[in-house]
This record gives sequence, C-alpha cells and structure tokens, in this order.
Amino acid sequence: MSNLGLLHYFLGLQVEQTDHGIFLHQAKYVNDILERFCMTQERPDSTPLAVNHGISLDCEGEPVDPTYYQAIIGSLMYLTASRPDIMFATCLCARYQVNPNTVHLTAAKRIISYLLHSPNLGIWYSNNEKFDLVAYSDSDYAAYVLEDPIPDQPEEEDVEGMAYWEKYCANLVQVSCLMLETMIPELQKDFEHHGA
Repeated sequence: MSNLGLLHYFLGLQVEQTDHGIFLHQAKYVNDILERFCMTQERPDSTPLAVNHGISLDCEGEPVDPTYYQAIIGSLMYLTASRPDIMFATCLCARYQVNPNTVHLTAAKRIISYLLHSPNLGIWYSNNEKFDLVAYSDSDYAAYVLEDPIPDQPEEEDVEGMAYWEKYCANLVQVSCLMLETMIPELQKDFEHHGA
C-alpha cells in the first residue's frame, strides 16, 4: 500500500486540512451543478426557499419534465452532505418528483440560485481539543403544514415530548455523529502524520 499524502477528495467531498482544523466542502460540485443546469448567469438568491413559498401537492402550474426535475433534486440531495443549509428546501422539493410543475421547478431552481450566493460554504471541524457537536431543530419546520400525516406514526409513544419525525431525525443525527466520530480521528491522524 502506498502513501498518497494528505486527503484532498473523498467521495466528492473536498477536504482542506490546516493547522486549525478540517474544512469539508463541495465547491467544485456546486460549480458543476450551476453549469449543468445553465444557472451560472442567474441572479443569486440570499435564501434557498421563499418565506411564504406556498409549495404543495395542489399548487397550480404547467407540468414539467419529471426526468429534468429529478436530475436537479438528485444533484441537490448529494450536495446536502456538506450543505445542511439546503436540506429542508431540497427535501421539500423532493416530495414532488412524480408530477412536478412549474411552481416546483421554480423552487428547485431557487435553491440552485442560492448556491450562486454561497458556493464555498461547507462544514468546519476545529482542531481544538474541545469539540462539541451542537444541533438545532425547528420542531414545526417554520410552521410548515404537511399535506399527509406521517405514515406509521405511533399513537402513544412519546419520546420526551418530541414528535415522531423528530425521533427519526434524532436517530439520523446519531448515526451521522457516530460516522463523524470514526472519521475525524482518522483525518486528524493523517493530518498529524503529514504535518501540514
């Protein structure tokens, strides 16, 4: 096995290691998305989703090509690995992949134009000895109302006042934290070994 030096790319994630920590981002992939969907010359948006977006299954608009819409959503879903700021908007748009219309496409393209505003955002892991992973949850997704109830929702189970979907999200966060706990020491060892 040969030593290839410091890690720079990992499954599409760009890894920048400094004396102060590790920065994971997907700036190259953001540029690829902008070019793929011809959005490089668009006006950047400062938020990934309008405040009163009104996106629902019943919103009216002309039907659009589902394959094109699904390509946009698939690209954005892959980007959420390093961009939690677009997670809610992307998942909201992903709900309408079967019969998308112009309203849904406009919302998906707004997420892409938001990427123009902030193409270099990512996740920073400080090299400090004290590392606290803090997560916040807006329990009602900014007053967003779901059209359908959550399937298989338990009637009596209450996990310390959290809703069912919060329990599910908490499990996902726990799994992600476990993955990070195993990945960060390896990256730090690699970083210390090569002394960048």
